Amino acid sequence: MKNSVIFLFIIALAVTNSCKNSEAFSKQSVKSLMKVETVSYKSSFNSDLSNGIFLLYDLKENKLIEYKGLQKDTMLIPASTFKIPNSLIGLETGAVKDELTEFQWNGKTYRNQSRNKEQNLIEACQNPTVLYFYELARKMGERHMRKFMAQFNYGNQNTGGRIDQFCSSGDLRISPLQQLDFLKGLWNEELKLSKKTIKTKNKEFLVEKRGESTLYAKTGWGFTDGSDVGWYMGVVENGNSTYLFVHVLVSKDSRLELFSEARKSIARKILAEKGIL
Repeated sequence: MKNSVIFLFIIALAVTNSCKNSEAFSKQSVKSLMKVETVSYKSSFNSDLSNGIFLLYDLKENKLIEYKGLQKDTMLIPASTFKIPNSLIGLETGAVKDELTEFQWNGKTYRNQSRNKEQNLIEACQNPTVLYFYELARKMGERHMRKFMAQFNYGNQNTGGRIDQFCSSGDLRISPLQQLDFLKGLWNEELKLSKKTIKTKNKEFLVEKRGESTLYAKTGWGFTDGSDVGWYMGVVENGNSTYLFVHVLVSKDSRLELFSEARKSIARKILAEKGIL
């Protein structure tokens, strides 16, 4: 009887290991099926004072085009691109009821006139109004922030620094490839979010509609290791196809001509060349 039990245990263990190996092989195979094309980033932006990377992923065709300058696993501060997960977490935790929830204006006058009033979540995303998201982070608190960053597998998940500013001046870092993975999870509805939150994202980050193309995007400008870091990332839905893109430009000199605009203009130029936007 004892020998029979041992024999059955060995068989069960073998089957379990076989399943695990099969699952691992399956995941590896799916990843290996991705078509990857690499081109030089310098062909899009040539400067000795800056460098960057542009990642373009065709969700339907499982194809990645990498305009390579920086390494795609370079860890950088997310700056205002963190408003995407920040708003999602706010909606999931109830810190904001919906996209029309307003926060009180602090009464200070800002150069950007659109910030000098009470604003809802959509307006705060589009203006952009960083103070709205500072308050949103404080309302959520570190416990919720840590929980959802782990759920999203977002960057290094480090909330070191002030709870309302760790994404812009604290310890949070994320790579261009991780940003792409986050967008993919969001658009594939893999982040375990409510249907209401998923639906709201389209209203928050809508930039424009042009013909069959709809652009959702977010900018960001921060500083890592003495360099300016400019982000422009988002999604283009074009007919039956969906394209995810992440662009980051890193410069030792933010006075570089058109640095701020180059975050967007380079990305839009590539999207136009590909007939996507």
